[in-house]
Amino acid sequence: MGNNDYRFAGSQPGGLGAPPPKRLKKGMLAGPWSVLLAGLLWTAAFCYGVFQLIRVLNGMDFSQPAAADLGLVLLDVVVLSAVVYGILSMLRGLNAGRLCLSGLAFLFVLVIVIGQNWPLSLLALLGTVAMWLPPSNKWFD
Repeated sequence: MGNNDYRFAGSQPGGLGAPPPKRLKKGMLAGPWSVLLAGLLWTAAFCYGVFQLIRVLNGMDFSQPAAADLGLVLLDVVVLSAVVYGILSMLRGLNAGRLCLSGLAFLFVLVIVIGQNWPLSLLALLGTVAMWLPPSNKWFD
């Protein structure tokens, strides 16, 4: 018997035991394909949200600003800021980013009835599915 015996494949010479487990690299683009795809989809959703915000701002009458219009613009800015936080946290491997984006996706699906926001809801839903696939679960451990 020697080192080629299958029964001793996991042991180290000298009885030191198994080597320590390898740590995953936690860089912005070091994640599995599903996390990177989710990041891409969420970035596209963010860009569409910015586009919609610019359209709303262009249509506003600034000579007589209404409090409701200003409130919606501020809400959009807060939501888009939360999307940026979620994307950056998710790509760094923090589970808080994945949970934040999942909650936002739930809200985006609720507003799918608004005709012009269905692309945002669809991108958010696909991004959420991608970040909960099995390959990405190891990234968030």
